[in-house]
Amino acid sequence: MLHAYPELSKPSLYRWVSKLERGNHLYVDACNSGRKPVLSDEKWRIAVGYVLAQNRAKVNVVVLNVQAFLLDNFGVKVGRETIRKSLRERGIIYKGALSPIKSSLGRVKFKY
Repeated sequence: MLHAYPELSKPSLYRWVSKLERGNHLYVDACNSGRKPVLSDEKWRIAVGYVLAQNRAKVNVVVLNVQAFLLDNFGVKVGRETIRKSLRERGIIYKGALSPIKSSLGRVKFKY
């Protein structure tokens, strides 16, 4: 029976053997890989609440406002794209200003 294996460099092979000898696993679980979230889900909910409160007060909110809010309240500088993506996942869209996503029936939809 033939098996196809990817090319493996000697340093990688030695690193893997060393990990096995120490009792470590070769593969990292998907849930343990990658960068830790910048803010907890609870703090993102607070950011959504900030945007909604500003919208209710008829104040246009742009990403820079949310960026300043997060820095002032949580001491964390978050990139503009991260803010847009995180708020989008929670039901806030950006069309020049941040506002809730509305369904075809005109109702506001949120994802918590």
